[in-house]
Amino acid sequence: MQRRTVVLVALGAAALVAAAVGWVYFAPAGEQHVAEDVAQGEVLARGNFTGADSLHEVSGSVALVATEGGHVLRFEGYDATSGPDVYYFLSTGAYSDDAVKVPVPGGRDGQATKRGTFDVPVPAGIDAPEYESVLVWCERFGVLFGSAPLGTS
Repeated sequence: MQRRTVVLVALGAAALVAAAVGWVYFAPAGEQHVAEDVAQGEVLARGNFTGADSLHEVSGSVALVATEGGHVLRFEGYDATSGPDVYYFLSTGAYSDDAVKVPVPGGRDGQATKRGTFDVPVPAGIDAPEYESVLVWCERFGVLFGSAPLGTS
């Protein structure tokens, strides 16, 4: 009976350690629900998000906007499944290796942690109008959460 108790306690401790390690590795970044003021400018392209599958859902729309300060991606009514290492990328197709990361100011380490309506500046030096879609991508696991093709406005 004593041996069985020791085994059960050891298994319980191992399960707690595994859960803690799993939480650190798989936990999503903190989220912010926002309704920010958006920059004025010319909408160059617009698209609606669709999720990649039933586990990775994305909704809302995104627009590429030319402003006085450069290009921004304007997210409207945006929502997505939470993930541990999710970023936005501009891509030349629905999924391509030449996609460029667009970090989110105020997101955890630049990650996509916002929900709602907000602008994300496109980094300087990126020719934003040359890209055809916006991807929501989990870098840690190499998983597409969803995408929005950018059509002319």
